[in-house]
Amino acid sequence: MQNNDLSNAELHLWETVQKNPQKIAKMSIVKLSQFAHVSTATIVRTMQKMGYSGYTSYRESLKLQDRSNSNFDVLNDAKDFNDFLGINYYMSDWMEAFEGETEINHNGRGEK
Repeated sequence: MQNNDLSNAELHLWETVQKNPQKIAKMSIVKLSQFAHVSTATIVRTMQKMGYSGYTSYRESLKLQDRSNSNFDVLNDAKDFNDFLGINYYMSDWMEAFEGETEINHNGRGEK
């Protein structure tokens, strides 16, 4: 879906939700309607045009995205702590080195 396929109200709504994802993830459709100054019907229609079944599915995708981002934040924080303790830690770089393998074997020196 291209933004130029949205009406002015839908485009305004889409820009609003894109600028405020963490706030929007916690809002009901009525609260979002008040926040963005659009109708609830505009919200549902916009989300459907953007590929979601409705506002609820869009909100769920925001929550999942936020959860996965916070998981990586925890890994990155642990990396610094483990490095301080002298523990061999390579998890933060595993995504770059993973190369589609289904299992990573560790030889004790941080190599695959």
